[in-house]
Amino acid sequence: MNSFKLLLAAILSLVLSSSFSNSFNDYPTLISLGKLVKDPVENVISISSGFRDIYSDINYIRLLEYYGTPEEGSENVEYGDGKYPAFYPMSLDIVIENPYYTNAVMTSAGVLGFNLDEVYKAISILKFALIYDRNNYKYITLLSALMIKQSRKKIYDDKLLSDLYNISFEENTPVVIRQASAFLHKEAKKYDRALKLYELIIKTSKEKSYTDNAERQIKLIRERYEVN
Repeated sequence: MNSFKLLLAAILSLVLSSSFSNSFNDYPTLISLGKLVKDPVENVISISSGFRDIYSDINYIRLLEYYGTPEEGSENVEYGDGKYPAFYPMSLDIVIENPYYTNAVMTSAGVLGFNLDEVYKAISILKFALIYDRNNYKYITLLSALMIKQSRKKIYDDKLLSDLYNISFEENTPVVIRQASAFLHKEAKKYDRALKLYELIIKTSKEKSYTDNAERQIKLIRERYEVN
């Protein structure tokens, strides 16, 4: 059977299965993202909810093996040293297959953002995962850390800041995310929002270290920047 017939058979088997139709509601589709050109049969099968975990596990192992293998021509290097140009596309494969795979998404974004210094690519991985797993606070915490790293270069993304601001006011948002959001808004000179976030921390947090810092920051913003 040629590759076209294999592809057709795979598509038909998925169309006839209930798991295929359900997967489009909660997961990204590989077809819409143009993933079929790489390995048509494997990619079509992997969008079935019954196979997503298996394929994402396999690809995560491949990613770790790739990152743990010294690049060609390098000698006496520590684990993970190098540029690893395939790391991002391999990570993208995993997050497309399973954006709920927290360990794989966190590892991918963490390595890209902090080890390989590919912050924008790391952020794109997390932003994509958060489309589907919106309340994953581990993703949001790591995203905040990457945004803080960018803030040291005076780089701010207004859309991300706005999203983080709104998330901060959701009832179950951890204080560490609210703290990061307040800091980022202050650094971006969005003092009105920073004040509201620090006031929120005082109102909702029972941790003295956070509330004491919030009080100091409120005083500093009001005195130094004349914001009420």
